[in-house]
Amino acid sequence: MERKINLIVFDWNGVLISGGKKNTILLDLIDEILEMGKIDVAIWTSAISKSNRQSIYALFPHGKLKFIWLRDHTRKDPHEPIGSYKTIKLLDDIIENAVINAEGKYSYDSVLVIDDNIEKLRFNCKESRFVWRDAPDEYNRLREILDI
Repeated sequence: MERKINLIVFDWNGVLISGGKKNTILLDLIDEILEMGKIDVAIWTSAISKSNRQSIYALFPHGKLKFIWLRDHTRKDPHEPIGSYKTIKLLDDIIENAVINAEGKYSYDSVLVIDDNIEKLRFNCKESRFVWRDAPDEYNRLREILDI
């Protein structure tokens, strides 16, 4: 059975924005995906600042993205000591969310989460995570996974 991605979730800091600069190649890809209308797009960042939400809305007007989640939707890394600020992103939080997944179309096979830090994604199945390293071949590999 061929895998069909229904939702692609991008990290903000380190993937779409890096060193204060926009990753135009990925932002253009998101515009292309949104225009096609076959794959939902979301942003999930572990950043604390609410200004990140404003920056995201400046690029993506309200309603274009499936959701925007900040740090309050991540979980504390269970392998870190008390007081650590390290977090993880669990796919369960998307799939089991009655609002986000009201139609039941998102599953472990149909969601792809992109982050620049494998540590944040390590508790998810290998097929649902994509570690962005900003290498030229990564963009082509991502397009291949998305079948676009």
